[in-house]
Amino acid sequence: MKISPLLLAGSLAVNATLVFAFVQRPTVRAWLSPTSHPASTGTNPAASGTSSSGSAAGRSPESWSQLTTGELSDVVARLRAEGYPPKLVRTIMTALVAERFADRHKTIADAVAAKPWWQGQPGETSLADQKITAMRRRLNSDEQDLLYKLLGPDTAQSDYDRAWTQRRYGNLDPDRIAQLSRLNSDYSDLMADIRAQGRNIILPEDREKLAFLEEQKRADLEKLLSPNELFEYNLRTSAIANRLHDQLNAFNPTEDEFRTIFKVQQDFDAQYGDGRIAFLTVDERRERRNSLGTVTEQLKSVLSPERFADYQLMTDPAYLQTDQLVTSLALPATATAQIVGVQRDTTSRMTAIIADKSLTAGQRGVQLAALAQEATATLTGTLGESGLATYKAGNGGWLTSLEQRAARLRPATPPVARPAPTP
Repeated sequence: MKISPLLLAGSLAVNATLVFAFVQRPTVRAWLSPTSHPASTGTNPAASGTSSSGSAAGRSPESWSQLTTGELSDVVARLRAEGYPPKLVRTIMTALVAERFADRHKTIADAVAAKPWWQGQPGETSLADQKITAMRRRLNSDEQDLLYKLLGPDTAQSDYDRAWTQRRYGNLDPDRIAQLSRLNSDYSDLMADIRAQGRNIILPEDREKLAFLEEQKRADLEKLLSPNELFEYNLRTSAIANRLHDQLNAFNPTEDEFRTIFKVQQDFDAQYGDGRIAFLTVDERRERRNSLGTVTEQLKSVLSPERFADYQLMTDPAYLQTDQLVTSLALPATATAQIVGVQRDTTSRMTAIIADKSLTAGQRGVQLAALAQEATATLTGTLGESGLATYKAGNGGWLTSLEQRAARLRPATPPVARPAPTP
């Protein structure tokens, strides 16, 4: 399910507000003190860098106010000096930053409230909604910029977040990852504004603007990353990589195979918008489609004969669709190749029958009917009757077409003569 930008932004705003309200409660403020409940944490004050006799112990509401007022940079310094954990410092600062932007939060909230509830939830269906979304994006961007300025990159991640960061960015240092994240966010906002202005209808002039932003983003990435770092980043996050993830799912490449295929595809798509097909004109898409054979030829030279044969089979759209059905029916993985093999063999034989000029239309119909019955029997043995019905309703339409063609050409059965009545 795709989450709308406004809904996501609103959720962030609510979370920040709740955190701020949370830390203002007197009883909670005392509990948040890093030395107010050492027994429950089991931490060693010396190991954590917090003095056992520090002023954090028994903190009163007044001292909390002194700790969190003034310049935000000074607040960060005081929280760190008092020994607050980095994750808690970030949580507190997120709430305080949201408070500094309270006027803008209220402006957005008032704009949301101004839309009558019976007209639906605020989205991007009207100019007013688009303005709300744009305000929310800019506010979130400004808040994140200020947090980064105050705290630097977020190094206090959970194991889950750290695993996803590693998966997306590789071995880049945290500061470079933060810069990449902000760069991507800024360009995403700019592109979203262009799409919103046209209500997601991309006109030629909009396509030019989007292409220009892509070019500028690529230039900024080249300034930020070395050539090898940029390749590793694109290997994980580019439009080409995302497309290959889906295309190669059944092929299940090794890391070396994926890198090889990616490089071939990247070199090819460098001629056509770096893989961003949505930005291509109709003519450019046609030219790209007609040139795809060059990719196949290059892959044939870099993959082993066995793996190239697997690649050709397992990246065929018919194979991928059939594989989804096989998976949903909990059939053996080998069933996909069997079904696609039947389709290819049957289609080839059907073409030969149709092209045979020595056959009459009726003879051709009889042979096609027999071919359809043979394919049906074989597929039923693999899929079962229910599975075959599902297959024919989806990408097995070729079998239905074969049956219909056979029925049209097959000669009609002559009527059975009835005996003459006895006088």
